[in-house]
Amino acid sequence: MAQATTAPALPRGVANLGVLLAGCSALPLTYGSSESFLDFAWELLKIAGLGAVPTLLAIGSPFLFGALLAAVPFVRNTDGISRWVSTCVVLMQTQLVVVGLLAASLREFVAWLPFTGFVAVTTVIYLWEYARYASDTDQVPNLRRQARWGAMLITGFCLWLRLQTLDGGVSGPAIDISLAVCALILTRLAAKHR
Repeated sequence: MAQATTAPALPRGVANLGVLLAGCSALPLTYGSSESFLDFAWELLKIAGLGAVPTLLAIGSPFLFGALLAAVPFVRNTDGISRWVSTCVVLMQTQLVVVGLLAASLREFVAWLPFTGFVAVTTVIYLWEYARYASDTDQVPNLRRQARWGAMLITGFCLWLRLQTLDGGVSGPAIDISLAVCALILTRLAAKHR
């Protein structure tokens, strides 16, 4: 049976960065617009009701990921939050597969081939790692590894979105700040424990 974790699960500062990432949900999605993910979520909920929740969880998983990282210092037993972070990472990886397949089928996006490669490699590695954990049902996903993986996925996706601006695509504060925050999370998680 899995043991409860009592030591700090993540380096100092990752929780603060998680707050910033979650807060990006309130920032404009594009420059020159005031619509945020929260505005989009509210409108979708008004139209589709609870039927919108699965879509919003999938699309909003990076922001939920940030909120979960922000909550880590406030929980005594990190096993539960590790599972929630792992679920968020699965949602993000799945969304990347969908976007990667779309990019590969249309072949009209800037750097569609490298992005599709990024999606394919991260998916295969994640499935391999997930299969190792799934073989032992009592094993709790490693929070640090899941946090690092999630931050890497968001960083890669946001960088690809930024590349779209080279061909007339749009970006915004939510994307740019999410990119910076996740890059900082990666540096905090790559450093030795402090």
